Amino acid sequence: MNNIKLKLHDLTSNILDGLNNYFQIIKKPFKSYKNTFITLISIYSLLILTIFIICSALGGFFTLNTDDIIQYYPFMEGFINKLKHFEFSLYNNSFFMGTSAFASTYYIPLDIFTFLTFIISYIMPTDRAYGLINLFKIMSGGILMSYFLKEKDFKNKTIFLYSLIYSFGGLLATECVFPVYWSLLFYIPLGVIIIDKYINNHKLFFLVPLYTLIIIFYDFYIAYMLLAFIMIYLLIEKLSKSNHHLFGKQSIFKDKYLYLDLISTFGLILIGLLISMAIFLPSYLYITNKTTRISVKEALWKYAPSHYLTVISTYFITSNPINILLSHGDYLRNHCSMFITILGLYYLILFFFTKGYRNNIQKIFVILLNLLMGIPLVSMIMTGTKEGYIRWFFIVYFFNFYCSAQAFEYYDNKVIGVIKRITILTLFVFGIIYISSLFFKNDNFITYNSSPFKMIILLFFYVFIGFYIIALFLPHQNKITYILAILEVICSGMMVFVNVDNTYMYYEYCEDQFNAIETNLKEKTSYTKTNAYKVALLTNESNYFVNVSAIHSKFNTNQFFHSFYDATSNPIYNNILDSKSPYWSRRETYMSSGPFALIEGIKYGVVLNSNNIELPSCYELMYKDSLYSYYELKDLKPFRLYDELNQNKYYSRIKMAFNLINYGYIYSESDEEFNNYIEPFNFKFNTDESVFKNKYSTITIGGEVEYVNNEKFAVYKISNNIIRGFKGNDYLYIPTYESERNTAYNNSYILDTDGNKHYSFYGLSSNKTNYIPSKLYVKIDSDYVPNISFNSFNMDEIISIYDTLNEFKDEEFILDGSKMKIKLDYNSKSYDRILKTYYTYSSEWKVNNSNFKTINIDGGYLGIVIPANSTSCDITLNFEPDGLQLGMTISSFTASTFATICLAIYLNLIPYKKEYLLY
Repeated sequence: MNNIKLKLHDLTSNILDGLNNYFQIIKKPFKSYKNTFITLISIYSLLILTIFIICSALGGFFTLNTDDIIQYYPFMEGFINKLKHFEFSLYNNSFFMGTSAFASTYYIPLDIFTFLTFIISYIMPTDRAYGLINLFKIMSGGILMSYFLKEKDFKNKTIFLYSLIYSFGGLLATECVFPVYWSLLFYIPLGVIIIDKYINNHKLFFLVPLYTLIIIFYDFYIAYMLLAFIMIYLLIEKLSKSNHHLFGKQSIFKDKYLYLDLISTFGLILIGLLISMAIFLPSYLYITNKTTRISVKEALWKYAPSHYLTVISTYFITSNPINILLSHGDYLRNHCSMFITILGLYYLILFFFTKGYRNNIQKIFVILLNLLMGIPLVSMIMTGTKEGYIRWFFIVYFFNFYCSAQAFEYYDNKVIGVIKRITILTLFVFGIIYISSLFFKNDNFITYNSSPFKMIILLFFYVFIGFYIIALFLPHQNKITYILAILEVICSGMMVFVNVDNTYMYYEYCEDQFNAIETNLKEKTSYTKTNAYKVALLTNESNYFVNVSAIHSKFNTNQFFHSFYDATSNPIYNNILDSKSPYWSRRETYMSSGPFALIEGIKYGVVLNSNNIELPSCYELMYKDSLYSYYELKDLKPFRLYDELNQNKYYSRIKMAFNLINYGYIYSESDEEFNNYIEPFNFKFNTDESVFKNKYSTITIGGEVEYVNNEKFAVYKISNNIIRGFKGNDYLYIPTYESERNTAYNNSYILDTDGNKHYSFYGLSSNKTNYIPSKLYVKIDSDYVPNISFNSFNMDEIISIYDTLNEFKDEEFILDGSKMKIKLDYNSKSYDRILKTYYTYSSEWKVNNSNFKTINIDGGYLGIVIPANSTSCDITLNFEPDGLQLGMTISSFTASTFATICLAIYLNLIPYKKEYLLY
């Protein structure tokens, strides 16, 4: 018996010793900040390495399954490859049908992360390098956050937990956010660290303009909000100093250093702004003067109800709520980059029960900032736009996060009272009811979701809310919630892994084929790298995407933020393949054939053989290999010479296309504006449409839903009466604009009377086999079936008319970087004419001959005014971004002056306020 007792005693002792050793291991990362830092680095490195291995082994790259992220990859791919081949220029002809290089500063940050992408792209594919750095910037933000909390004297346990929450919460929140906003997770803590350094040691004043310079090179638009953020942070920190009060003898408002810090910080920001003028000024002028945006009419004092529903939901969902609850009306607003977890909300509530002057001041600001999110006027001010975008909300979420961390620290090893428990319970129950009602009862909030795991996200929400509610009624709430927080972070990490995009491995296939495609284009067709034409590629990869095509009635190639989706002359795939962006297959449009090819300069078509695509008769097959067929529209000219113009703009796309083959139009808001615009010239105007009369027919028909092999199609029956009304053998169907986001054009086909399928090239089909169409099938993803305009014409006749309208010879067009060369001979006319290029208009194109002027033609194309009584044109245009020269002058002068002053101060060569610098 004694032996048994002794053995049980030894066993118990061993178990207790083991548990004690286990807990000592758990506590080890918190023994010092160094241990905590190493542990965080290890976790982040393991995550990045795992994702990298997955992508390398299975193909694809880190995109979180959303096209908002995918669309950045070709931008960065093209930019990096241009740098590698020393082809970077001030004019980017692979971006928005050609535009200023400063337009891409919104998409391609000129920061340390882009530099790292460039460096490691030499040892791995650029897309994988970009995905790796996107992860790295988020993890770097977590490390900076840990340093920020350490400088605020937080405990290592709090530093560890909230750094993880910051990283993983921010990571998941980026699922529907452009990658440029991911960098906020790095630049936010960097900004507050620099402000703290400056407040505590004014000798480090040079860090403020340096930070301003860095974030403007990162993104001049977001820099505006970041600078507003650090000023708000500075104000809160100064007002909440523990040795002051708001009012009375020790009022903070009587402290002169409050005003000195605010004024000096603002002045240092202005110095940083002046130093960065080389990039800020041309970028700002481009955005303000050269672009238009879709106008959003907004009341000044209130949003639509859906806005408030969405914002409230962000407090409860454990990861990005956009996937679950966001209505389309608020999609463009919600580019926030940080959400607190359930634990963050738990302690944010408790923060309002903490005591102390500092916390009381911060409570006022937290409440104020959260309320201000609901006022559009504030958002307009914070974002510098006329729309109530809430992209500045990261400011609010940071302070929510910061105050939550303070509450976690405050309640460490403290008992949470009954009133506090009831408050948290009430709010959590409200959250459950609220989220459930939105998700299950309101169809407006069950919108497009790029992730197939939204139900798992919702399940996490229920599970963790339940866990936290149970924890309210157990002892040692702080320790229990800490364990729950770790589990929440682990589950968030799982969500990251399941969203690692391995379904895009066909991009790897596309990349493998790209060099062969480019080589065949150069060797088998008349394609050259510097000519005027574009290339349309139709590969099997594009089956996976939904194309967003523009309507000529809404055509504006100067749109910046929206031209990526809306411009009909968007660079097709790789534009003229001037840079290798081999993954961008979803932006080809059905307009790349037929009459649209003539007005957009799309001369070359590369079509996957297995798709059985039928091109119109105007395309000639030049070469065919085992995978692709290479077509060329031989009669296409490198530019268009308009003898006559028109003020009208047609809202029928097919009519507009034929109109632009005949004569161009000059857009204006009013007759007065139009007259002022053309006053310096002697143009000939004509409204006669007879040239294309009876050359095409347009018939609008309705359809119905039909399932084929369990797939949903919109089916349009083509009757004999419709067939008898057809003009010619080429057919083009044009859906309405609203359906274009939801229609997979590659899965559409025409069924003939014999039951055979004829696949169309984004809507265009040629009757080469003399089949009789019976039905049109268009794959859809909703029950909405729009009417379709079914058009018919004969491209051979259209080409012959096009040839007679372009009477010039010995033409030459070369676009090499920022230089455009145009040469042609033509017959003399007694009036001015316009030569239209296939690139975007900009006043920044400067002509070397004063007899020739640039003009905006056809709603956004670059035109050259051909003077009357001339017989030839031989000109060179150079692209000179507005504000670049002035910006460089300001930057160099300010930088050299500021550097000289800094050196003089530190060498005691000039007198300065030592009292303030040492304060």
